[in-house]
Amino acid sequence: MKSHVKIGEEDFHMNCWKFIQFQYPKLIQQKRIFHVPNGGKRITKTNSKGQTYSPEAIRFKKMGVTAGIPDFLILKKTGMLAAIELKVEGGVISNDQKEVHLQWQLLGIEIHVVWNFEEFKEALKLILNN
Repeated sequence: MKSHVKIGEEDFHMNCWKFIQFQYPKLIQQKRIFHVPNGGKRITKTNSKGQTYSPEAIRFKKMGVTAGIPDFLILKKTGMLAAIELKVEGGVISNDQKEVHLQWQLLGIEIHVVWNFEEFKEALKLILNN
């Protein structure tokens, strides 16, 4: 019987990357798969009006970082893009993510939202075999 171990989203991301490194090293060598560092915790500050803000998030936005972009992007052999969004138990698909998923799906981009490691492996296998 499988034990149910709850892991954080950051650990989930790292476990998925480790799996890719061991099972699909050629994808990495060919620069066909990568993680988009959009998420994560940001240091916040409070301004003189008592409002909190993140200098790092402001800087990223000025550089073109876009909210809602999926976690892993995969370039298929056909030249088409595919994406995997990782979520953990209790996670929520944000409105920005829903919008990106919709817009990309309208363009024919394959997007998978996965909630555990087994779903991640299955999604990656589907992407690479289609």
